[in-house]
Amino acid sequence: ECFEEYRMIYLRGKRVFAHAYGYFSGTFTDFARFDKLAERIDSPFFMADCVITERGECFLLETGDGGCCGLPPGLDCRDFYRALQHE
Repeated sequence: ECFEEYRMIYLRGKRVFAHAYGYFSGTFTDFARFDKLAERIDSPFFMADCVITERGECFLLETGDGGCCGLPPGLDCRDFYRALQHE
């Protein structure tokens, strides 16, 4: 089954970054549905991955602490650091 995967990064209770992850990307932009994670996860910095299935189903795949959080392949790390700079 084909899918799209996205990585979201949260800092101090706010999603500061969301980007296609891996080699399967698309046009998904409804990341706000996951923002309640920041209220439920007691960590100042964490990541969460979501997946969109071939049938259009969207679900949370995994979460992880900032220590294991890698940036999506092909992403210019300067874009990530610019997003953090404004927080």
